Amino acid sequence: DVKEVSCLDSSDGKIFVSLEVLGASTDFTYVWNRNGALLAEDIKDMANLSPATYLFAATDNFGCTQTDTFELANPEGITALFDTIEPSCYGDSTGNASIAVNGGVSPYVYNWSNGSATSQAQNLSLGSYWYEVTDTNGCYTTDTVFIDQPNQLVGIDSIIACDSYTWIDGITYFSSNNTAMTTISGQNGCDSVVTLNLNINKIDSTIVRLGSTIY
Repeated sequence: DVKEVSCLDSSDGKIFVSLEVLGASTDFTYVWNRNGALLAEDIKDMANLSPATYLFAATDNFGCTQTDTFELANPEGITALFDTIEPSCYGDSTGNASIAVNGGVSPYVYNWSNGSATSQAQNLSLGSYWYEVTDTNGCYTTDTVFIDQPNQLVGIDSIIACDSYTWIDGITYFSSNNTAMTTISGQNGCDSVVTLNLNINKIDSTIVRLGSTIY
């Protein structure tokens, strides 16, 4: 009997040999070769085998030899192709990552670093997320996906005013200011950060009133 290798490049294959003894043959000796090179002697059954071609030879006490060849194939490995969607707005957690799996033996078990247990991870923000996919045989593949995000929307509101100015943040400024900031929501639902660039021109408190004289 032959137990094939379960995963790509793994070493869990097994070969169990059944001998049909004819006549008075006894005291067998065994030799195994792997891909043409000596692998083992005096062992009938082999385990922990990797993909290769194995030649088995059994020799009895009369010098008669029986051989057989076994081929352990390397199974197709699991591959996963991923696709990502970045968040709609800067700083949001609306990103998405999905994977399509090929190879292995379904059904598959999914494990994401954010806790998702399906082929899709949702509500993702900027950052890296790893995933692992395991098939029925315990074979697995793992990788990391990166979720990008749009640039932050920024703007400058330049104002020239006399004496004072009440800005969109509801604060009244009595002197020039180029550090105040506020956040506003745009029509697309994304927030924009606006910086104030305010120049206050002071009016002289001394006012000269000209009288009216009729000549």
